[in-house]
Amino acid sequence: MKLHEITADAVREARIAAGDDVEITLDVNCPRMVREALDMSAKLRPFNLLWLEEPIWPQESFDGLARLRRESGMPMAAPCQRNATASCRTPGVSCCRYV
Repeated sequence: MKLHEITADAVREARIAAGDDVEITLDVNCPRMVREALDMSAKLRPFNLLWLEEPIWPQESFDGLARLRRESGMPMAAPCQRNATASCRTPGVSCCRYV
């Protein structure tokens, strides 16, 4: 199930409704800077998300995505924009598990 939510409360309610056997992905459409996204990822961790998509602004900040993935421990999905796939697969960047 793909959600487009930006609050932990909404994700919690979706997890309760869906149950633990349903995979949930979360596309938050770039609402936060890296520090804010790290704080939010800590709140989202209990909901066992398959991935977090477009969690930071600017969305092309692949170093920021790599930091968020590394420090949050959550899988990241690449932004949908052109060239994101190639950038996320650049050696040494390692920002996204899903592209």
